[in-house]
Amino acid sequence: MSLTVRVFLTRITFGGSCVGASRLQQIATALDVPVTFFYDSDTKTREVESLLFLDSAFSLRLLRAYSKIKDQAVQRQLVTLMEAVADNE
Repeated sequence: MSLTVRVFLTRITFGGSCVGASRLQQIATALDVPVTFFYDSDTKTREVESLLFLDSAFSLRLLRAYSKIKDQAVQRQLVTLMEAVADNE
């Protein structure tokens, strides 16, 4: 991730910058989540967790590949597999 992107994400995370509604919609669409995903009673924690996941090129590759899978049963199977692998780490 470039330094410029890191600085921007850090500013958003700590309230130094804000994301406009149209940009937030683009991000939500890219991640295949509703815009409401970014709003929660524990907003800061969710934002930080989301941004930390996106901090590596491999994570982005994984997310892009997963988002191309249209079959929800296959998506659930992959999530279950990844959780099982993570639990064994």
